[in-house]
Amino acid sequence: MHSRPVIAIAGLACETSTFTPSKTLAPAFHPRRGIECIQEYDFIKPGTPLGNVADWRGALIGHALPGGIVTRAAFQDLATEILDRLTDIRSSVPRLDGLWFDIHGAMCVEGLDDVEAELLRRIRTVIGPDVVVSASMDLHGNVSCELAHQTDLITCYRMAPHEDEQETKERACQNLVDLLTKQHATGDNRLRPYKAWIPLPILLPGEQTSTRVEPAKHVYAAVSGVEARPGVIDAAIWVGYAWADEPRNRAIVMATGWDKSAVAAGAEELAKNFWDAHADFDFVGPTGTFKECLDTALASSARPFFISDSGDNPTAGGSGDMTWGLTKLLARPEFQGASGPTVIYASVPGPKAVEIAVAAGVGATVTVTAGAEVDNIHAGPITITGRVHSIKHGDKWAETEVVLQVGSVYAILTKLRKPYHKEHDFTDLNLKPRSVDIVIVKIGYLEPELFDMAADWMLGLTPGGVDQDLVRLGHHRIRRPMWPFDKKFETQPDLKARFISLSHEPLLGPDEWGHGGVDRSNSELCFVSPTFKIQHYDINLRRLHRGDAMSSALERLHQRDLAEEIEAINAIYEADTIEINTISQGTTADNGARTLDLGGTSSETAALTTTIRLRIPEHPHLSFIIGFDDEYPETPPRVTGTASTSSRGEGSLAVDVLRDIISRAHQPGQVCLFEVISEASEKFSELSIGGTTTDQETERGNQDEDDQLDTTAEDFVTLSLQDAFGIDSPPEWTLSDVVTEKKSVFVGRAVPVTSRDQAKAYLDYLLATDKKVASATHNISAWRIREKKDNHTESTFQDSDDDGETAAGGRLLHLMQLMDVWDVLVVVTRWYGGVLLGPDRFRIINNVGKDALIKAGFQKETSTAKDKGKKKGKK
Repeated sequence: MHSRPVIAIAGLACETSTFTPSKTLAPAFHPRRGIECIQEYDFIKPGTPLGNVADWRGALIGHALPGGIVTRAAFQDLATEILDRLTDIRSSVPRLDGLWFDIHGAMCVEGLDDVEAELLRRIRTVIGPDVVVSASMDLHGNVSCELAHQTDLITCYRMAPHEDEQETKERACQNLVDLLTKQHATGDNRLRPYKAWIPLPILLPGEQTSTRVEPAKHVYAAVSGVEARPGVIDAAIWVGYAWADEPRNRAIVMATGWDKSAVAAGAEELAKNFWDAHADFDFVGPTGTFKECLDTALASSARPFFISDSGDNPTAGGSGDMTWGLTKLLARPEFQGASGPTVIYASVPGPKAVEIAVAAGVGATVTVTAGAEVDNIHAGPITITGRVHSIKHGDKWAETEVVLQVGSVYAILTKLRKPYHKEHDFTDLNLKPRSVDIVIVKIGYLEPELFDMAADWMLGLTPGGVDQDLVRLGHHRIRRPMWPFDKKFETQPDLKARFISLSHEPLLGPDEWGHGGVDRSNSELCFVSPTFKIQHYDINLRRLHRGDAMSSALERLHQRDLAEEIEAINAIYEADTIEINTISQGTTADNGARTLDLGGTSSETAALTTTIRLRIPEHPHLSFIIGFDDEYPETPPRVTGTASTSSRGEGSLAVDVLRDIISRAHQPGQVCLFEVISEASEKFSELSIGGTTTDQETERGNQDEDDQLDTTAEDFVTLSLQDAFGIDSPPEWTLSDVVTEKKSVFVGRAVPVTSRDQAKAYLDYLLATDKKVASATHNISAWRIREKKDNHTESTFQDSDDDGETAAGGRLLHLMQLMDVWDVLVVVTRWYGGVLLGPDRFRIINNVGKDALIKAGFQKETSTAKDKGKKKGKK
């Protein structure tokens, strides 16, 4: 690190309801670029402590008003500009040390899930794995396992309403500077804290989790206490975002720090507090229908009386365009005369109405039509006649605002939608909210200034894209069971801390959607909650590349578009450009097992997943594992790994490049593989990726055609776990510590076995169900078994498999002989990082294998027999 660390700033924020019909476009983010990013935050300006200690470089930040789903084009444009600007920053300095990832955490984009993780993944392709990333978020954001993995430090607000917004962002920046200082002091720029992550099956709206009242008040009050403990850097609780229908949406607890035990204990304590109180959460204030709220306000002597029109709250994701509330209000006879109770209603967008009122001028009487241009589900456009009370130009959100007096109601109309949170939002329009009878605002809980003004208040349970009645909205993609959608839980949730892999190491366990393998015996791994009734057994047919049978199976399983696309590409290029690796479809059999029916249509359809192995034309050493779900081409392909054998080991870079190409090429409803292949071939040539390899260390032996299993899809008509592998339950692996050396990553795993067949079945199962392992450069294995016969005799067997890493399996077996361990299978997985290790790789392979055996209890560790491998992150 040079004199001051260089820290870039980037991020996009938009709280997005998938139940709101409006779309969010790029201009809505009001992007700030370069120095504007620094000027946005006082605490990093020059002359401040944080501003002086680091060299802050703004890329692009964009904060949109919450609303409907972000268009794919808007996200692509903004994300591309972020990458371009980060590239410029990186090229302008000797070294980029950190990134402040300034996000909300609840953004949804057309055709994409887990958008913040996807944006950060793309950013990582520019800044690399060694740049430290600190994220600041809203407590109503979502933290997927993938997002937790990509970040190194992460925190969120601790107050709702968010009175600590600036404090939280400053804390994220201070934590980042502190970590960079620690790296500099130790000389280790890969030093990273532990990250404990705990998902909870709770998804509540903010109006039931305000920290002003119990139980959220005491749940969040405990966060600062955990953070203050020795060895803990930060602790945070995310309520999650209730008005988007994605599998990632749920409550999350995280803690980060240097003391693993303290981090785990703190996270688990916060998670337990939250779960213990889950049934006690209720609305932050008195509620009622819109009619009940009006009746109560009229009967009350408290003035001003505030009412929240919550269903169309634009600061929660509502369109802000609905006319339902204003229509109901103006229909009441109490407000139809100028002498009636005075009411302010904020607000309804109507660009044409605003234009007419502005042209007429203050004091004129106009008849205009406004609202329901986007959201007319509950009420259509409203036509009103009123006197123009005031006009204002130049607002950041609304651009132009007008107030029409209709009877005793002062209705605010805007050119563009706007939230009304401050007293000056009203006084700037020549309105006096403290002096009127009733103030109705499209909002949920009252923001601080409104809360202070209100003599009394009710939360109106009105319809809209952010309806407080969550069940009425019709979520169908969130995880179940989930409180309050499900009131009874057959088992208590697992609230044990999962330690997330460090950002520069592979993410072990499945991703957020359950793809990939997992060792359920190791509770420290990030894994999907075990509340699912059906376990996922992907049957790996990766050697079955006989195209006709598999393509026929795809067609029968309603993936005709994919089958035809594969057939066309293999006809245009080489016949094995695309090989079908796996086809897995879940159905519930009588015994609860997952089955794969390739012989006909299943009686009970479940999610279908297909993976292919794609070889890039003109780059024979580049191949990728790509997954498709049953909605493709509506949903994009997913690159899950690489089996590339390039001499420079650019597998990770190649995967990132291909993912970026797919994200740009895919359009919902249109197949995209041909376009992806064409662009990838050109891009890899341009980047000189995928050259011929001559080093034995990076070569994977190509099997002869005669060695391929000549099996057709019809041989696998029904594959339960027993049918597919000959085992009754998944193996319970014990994992070693993860070891990183010169960008190569090694991990060992051990499992008890009692027969040669069981050892083989367990290894087959591992490669079939764990895509990360299956796509690794090498999976070296060895086993030693004593088999007892019926006549009480004993036979011993031992064997090993190098998996292309010559002599590595034999060395691993020799280690087992020296340790005198029996009845165990050990597998060491290596992801090659692009730098040759020479003989050191054999030492590391044996070290992680030994570590797995010791952790599994096959030999106790002694002070003279400790693993001396370089363990990144174990600080």
